[in-house]
Amino acid sequence: MIDTPFRASGPDLAAFSDVVHSALPQTHFSLDGRVARSAQGFTLHALRARAGDDTAEVGGLVVAQPRLAGSDLHLKTAGPNLARFMQTLADRYLSDLQVRMIWRPDRFGRTATGTIEISPK
Repeated sequence: MIDTPFRASGPDLAAFSDVVHSALPQTHFSLDGRVARSAQGFTLHALRARAGDDTAEVGGLVVAQPRLAGSDLHLKTAGPNLARFMQTLADRYLSDLQVRMIWRPDRFGRTATGTIEISPK
């Protein structure tokens, strides 16, 4: 069983573009949280990510097979370039799945919280 806290940071997120098979921005980044393996996949506990001025906090279940279907994630985001992040994620990993997003922006439009449910099409 895996249950691992972690922390990473660096000056250039673009260095990981080959790993995720998508172009990432050239900006400083940080990532920390805890990941635990479960029977269904991986549970993310208070995963916090920052890339430039964009931030995201993610928690919930990531089902590894088949292709993330059945995953249930809770996401809180803030920053000026969130559309770029979400479009990259959707184009690369979710294009052949049905994704239901329930998004609630704050009254000033600066942050949003939501739920993402993934299922086969």
